[in-house]
Amino acid sequence: MHTYTHDYTKPSRAEAWLYEAQEALRRDDTHMAAEIIGKARAELQEYLAQDNMIPDDDTASGWYRAQDVDNK
Repeated sequence: MHTYTHDYTKPSRAEAWLYEAQEALRRDDTHMAAEIIGKARAELQEYLAQDNMIPDDDTASGWYRAQDVDNK
């Protein structure tokens, strides 16, 4: 039985993209900022469309999938 943890890779990338967009706005490069914001949105949409659970058998914390647990 696998232990799972949450994968925060996609929201972390989206946050990095948004920082880049903020920097582009600071330079008054609105075209580049809009492109980067689009990338961040795509990353967040992918994140929201998945369960974002990754197997992590090396951790003492985490959770099991209900379907993996024998409830007899």
